[in-house]
Amino acid sequence: MIVLSITLLGEFLTANVSTPFLLFMVEGFHEVPEGGDVGFATGLLVSTFFFTQFMTSLLWATVAEKYGQRLVLFVSLLGSSITCALFGTSTSLKQAIVIRMMQGIFAGAMGVARGCVTTISDPSNAVVSPGLLLAVPVSRTFSLPPCAPVMTYHL
Repeated sequence: MIVLSITLLGEFLTANVSTPFLLFMVEGFHEVPEGGDVGFATGLLVSTFFFTQFMTSLLWATVAEKYGQRLVLFVSLLGSSITCALFGTSTSLKQAIVIRMMQGIFAGAMGVARGCVTTISDPSNAVVSPGLLLAVPVSRTFSLPPCAPVMTYHL
């Protein structure tokens, strides 16, 4: 259960934690003309993640069915952590988009993580397990946004 919670939290970290800083990141690339479509480029960067996550979710489910859920979760966590570190070192918009696509590819395995609940549940905790996994996204929704202004101010 802890591994699944970490996996779901990892998906949140790769998807949303960098969002407040993306506009500044895109401006820092100096690839968009002054006063140009920085917002469009930032939106493209954000949407790339979710589009590739959507496109690869069924692929991850198929791989999990053939090779096992543990392997898929391991590869997903490893890939997410590596691409999260790489994203911070992006030096161009094209490089950031490619890394963001890779993050989305690895985050496509979140459906497999949610599907693992049925395999680890028994009749004694069948009602509680889905609720615990739901607590992770709900807790991050309420606990992390107040941290963003503090992080922005001190970085």
